[in-house]
Amino acid sequence: MLDFIKFDGYGIFIWSSYVSTFIVLSFLFIKTKNSLKSYENKYLNEFNFSTPLKVKINKKKRCTGGIISHTTSI
Repeated sequence: MLDFIKFDGYGIFIWSSYVSTFIVLSFLFIKTKNSLKSYENKYLNEFNFSTPLKVKINKKKRCTGGIISHTTSI
């Protein structure tokens, strides 16, 4: 098991690359999330929208109907 972690002596390079990749991707995710939130707020303020409504979905309700077909006649 310890040999797997060491990767034949290259473990320090492999694990440090994993850690640095995780840190960079986390930083980019947080930065993107914050900028999108900022753009959303600017958009809502510019067009005088209130905060978006949250839709509650009833997961217990099942669809009992069949497939609804739509045909058009020309």
